[in-house]
Amino acid sequence: MSKDDTAVKEEVVADTTATDSAPVETESTVMADNALDDDAFDDIDEEVAIGKETDSDGSGEEQSTEESSADDTKTEEQPEQGDKPLTTKSENRFQKLANENRELKEQLQRLNSQETQVAAEQQLLQEVNPETGEYYTPQEAERIARAQALEQSQRVIAQERYNLQVQQNQEAIGSEARQIMELPIFNPNAKEFSPQLTAQFEDILSENTLYQAQDGNMYTAKQLMQAGVDLNTQAVLVGSNISPLKLAKLIADSTQANQAKIQAEAQRSTERMLANADVPAGSSNAKTNDDTSDFDEAWDE
Repeated sequence: MSKDDTAVKEEVVADTTATDSAPVETESTVMADNALDDDAFDDIDEEVAIGKETDSDGSGEEQSTEESSADDTKTEEQPEQGDKPLTTKSENRFQKLANENRELKEQLQRLNSQETQVAAEQQLLQEVNPETGEYYTPQEAERIARAQALEQSQRVIAQERYNLQVQQNQEAIGSEARQIMELPIFNPNAKEFSPQLTAQFEDILSENTLYQAQDGNMYTAKQLMQAGVDLNTQAVLVGSNISPLKLAKLIADSTQANQAKIQAEAQRSTERMLANADVPAGSSNAKTNDDTSDFDEAWDE
């Protein structure tokens, strides 16, 4: 290239840059595209070369497959390593949510109590005190409304305590019922199952299990069943006067002890019968009839 050509090219570039920057961006973009195209062709050439090497020895594909399998195995094993921390985090998160819900509930109860108290005060300010014949003063209205709010809070707390106690009793009775099924005489699938003892146990238990009916009163299970009340849908289990498990164990232990006693007596009777059968008739150990001996002695005289 001559010097004149070089000078002309520099003038064109300078004029273009001074006039408008867009042609520069276009030129750079075209250059970038050309570079990308060149890189793409280079990548294709490299892939073709790798393919030729792989086809030549046949080991490249197997090695790639093994590496892919190893990577997949590592990927699958990673969640297992993180299971325990995730579980711990989940438990902490659930516990935190439970605490937040409890705090929110307590806060709502306080706000409801305050709102009720304020409404009661405003109502009292518009009423006449029968003791004085005049309208309640703000101090009197606040004192009376606060007393009413405290009484309401006590009722709410008592109801919550009762519900928790009922829930605890239900869980305890359910747990004992599962343990009772482990006793063979009360398990229908066991060969020692006794329908008679099971019926007696259920009858005694029905006289001591307490349910709350839809009228709000407390009845025994037997009373409600005799009245045709469905215990599962028309009543709520509240508790029991006796422990079902203790009653079941008492019946089971008594039955087992009685059976052992009967078996022992039967064994002794069998042993006595066998012992008497083994003694010869003419032996001195054989038992004689006292009446026959007396008759023989009288005849000799």
